[in-house]
Amino acid sequence: MPFSSSKHKGYVSNYTGNGVHCIGAFEYYQINDPTGTIDPLTGQVRVLDIATQIGFYSSDDAGANYSEIVINKGNLALSAANATLSNVTVWGSNSILTQGRGDGRYATPSCLTYTNITGTPNLSLYLTTANAATTYYLQTNPSGYITAACLTYSNISGTPNLSLYLTTANAALTYLPSANFTYANIGGTIPTATNTTLGAIKVGSNLTIANGVLSATSSGGFQNGDTLNGGSY
Repeated sequence: MPFSSSKHKGYVSNYTGNGVHCIGAFEYYQINDPTGTIDPLTGQVRVLDIATQIGFYSSDDAGANYSEIVINKGNLALSAANATLSNVTVWGSNSILTQGRGDGRYATPSCLTYTNITGTPNLSLYLTTANAATTYYLQTNPSGYITAACLTYSNISGTPNLSLYLTTANAALTYLPSANFTYANIGGTIPTATNTTLGAIKVGSNLTIANGVLSATSSGGFQNGDTLNGGSY
């Protein structure tokens, strides 16, 4: 039942066009004075007003858009179809941490443990004293782990390309073995010999070379047995 419809006394303003506003009133009920005191004005036992709660309310002229604040010994109630609170932070009964409310709904020093904290990282992905002997975190592969048996050269990233270097695995394929160190495998040419340059010469038609021996032969010249001026050659 709205406070405005109860039996109450207080200051109420009611002006057409401005609505109905109670800036303070108390709800009450009446009893006869249990002491039997006589009211001198009426000659009857005095009637006492017993307050039960106090309230404030506002509405338009027709009683619509009604809002009220009612306070009694047991509660502070706010009831309204369109009541608003501005610049006020409203806390629920389970969200206020006080020294006297350190029960199961509130954090006490004994509750402030790592397991009770939300959003903590998954420590199984990292090297800890619990898993140091068995697993190690591989940063580039979070779904897998490297054990001691996996710490081989082939599992290491960023290693050099050994095919570019001389190794026993590729010496016969990409590199020159000692058997191929011959004159024929040497690149470049010998310069032609001149009167100032030491170099190669070509064997002419009247010269022969065999087994490293250079020999000269005659071509159209004197032969053994030819006569020269009446003599012999």
